[in-house]
Amino acid sequence: MLIRGKDQDEGEDIEDVPVRVLSDFCIFHPKSHQIQSLRLFNDETQDHNLIAAKWVQPVYTNEEDARQEDEDPENTTVQRLCTSKIFRYTVDYERIDDPVYIQTQYSWYMLKKPSKTYSCCFLDFYTTHRIL
Repeated sequence: MLIRGKDQDEGEDIEDVPVRVLSDFCIFHPKSHQIQSLRLFNDETQDHNLIAAKWVQPVYTNEEDARQEDEDPENTTVQRLCTSKIFRYTVDYERIDDPVYIQTQYSWYMLKKPSKTYSCCFLDFYTTHRIL
């Protein structure tokens, strides 16, 4: 999927998957639409068929590109997105306040602020991983 503000050939190899920011997000089961915690990935007996949805935008490696996007209100890069199936999540425990990342077939997503509906579920999960 092509995300506004990100050129398709911008340093991405066919084998690489891009990193994107997902904000105001919610993670849920695609058929029941029931909100689910990423903790399900810790339990091998659970169905891991989860997806995430809400606002996506590219991650800029160049600060100048990010500033240019901020300066031009008509050139907004934020898009609404529903991901494909989440394969896994990861947290870098060596970096303070490092965000949670989820991986799908097509991209890594850096999880920023959860939606109001999902915030309790996510903060419970996130706090547990930051304390460990």
